[in-house]
Amino acid sequence: MHQPAAGDVTVVAHVRTQDASHPWAKAGVIIKEGTAYAAVMVTPGHGVRTRTGTTTDLAGSRTPVPRWLKLARAGNTIT
Repeated sequence: MHQPAAGDVTVVAHVRTQDASHPWAKAGVIIKEGTAYAAVMVTPGHGVRTRTGTTTDLAGSRTPVPRWLKLARAGNTIT
C-alpha cells in the first residue's frame, strides 16, 4: 500500500505470518521522500532489520513473526 503523508506521521504494521522460502524475504514499513528512505522490516532468516538508504542496515531482534513494526516521522527525525 502507498499513501502520501505530509508532516508528522506514524506507520504501524502487524506482520502475522511470513513465507520462509528465502531467508532475506522482507515485510515491513517504509517512509520515503524522493530517493531518501527509512524502513523497518522482518525477515524469516535474519529477524528485524532497520535500513536507511543503500548503505545502512542495522540488525534488531531475531525473534520471528508475528511482529509489530513501527516508524514515526516528527519533523526531520525518523524513529
